[in-house]
Amino acid sequence: MPSGLTCYYRDSDHSYWLEIRERGGKWTAVRDSRLTNVTTILGVLAKDALLDWAANLAREGEDWREVRREAAERGTSSHDIVMRTLLGKRTSLADMDDEHRPYGQAAFRWMRQRRPVLKAAETVVVSAEHRYAGRFDLLTTDNVLYDLKTVSKWAERDGRRLPPYPENCLQLDLYTQAMVESGFDRPEHGVIVRLGPDGTWDEHPVELDPQRGLDVLAAYRARAAAAKALRAGLPEPAKEAA
Repeated sequence: MPSGLTCYYRDSDHSYWLEIRERGGKWTAVRDSRLTNVTTILGVLAKDALLDWAANLAREGEDWREVRREAAERGTSSHDIVMRTLLGKRTSLADMDDEHRPYGQAAFRWMRQRRPVLKAAETVVVSAEHRYAGRFDLLTTDNVLYDLKTVSKWAERDGRRLPPYPENCLQLDLYTQAMVESGFDRPEHGVIVRLGPDGTWDEHPVELDPQRGLDVLAAYRARAAAAKALRAGLPEPAKEAA
């Protein structure tokens, strides 16, 4: 990273490590170098909408785990075609299957209209002070941080689309703190770009606030500490002398 930090990502368990030393051809983690993943931190937030979503799927006879897996594949495909295009590599919607192609169409339409000039993409950043790491989507030359999301269905109320989930904003807050510590300039602002199943897209600007993200990190660690205390249990009562 620009700051000189070295971070490694392990595919097997999606974990980040701040520094690793090579011994005998194998990578051995230095003690206490594991970092918390940004997505893991955000897991502390209550997601009532997701609970309703899972319950609705169950009523329709679908397994929410399978739907979530397909959503992850959809997001990966859309991200891939955006990144390859921005990096000047030859891409085509024909590279995507029929199910994912509308998201590729939305991505191409967004790129044609906005014409973002890439500074960094799919880049790992680390907060060594707060012991977490993550991978942001896009940073443009005008110092704007973009996060791309795919949505399986546009949520609407009174004929208007509902905004993104608050955790999408908090994710960018956490990235911002880590970007500054990793040696990047602080982004001017963030933008959440949503790609829809109908080939359309929308944008939502975000005023970035790293402290807001760190508040969520504190809640995550408080919850972990509480869980540890519960596992430890109370001490055994002292036995009375005979």
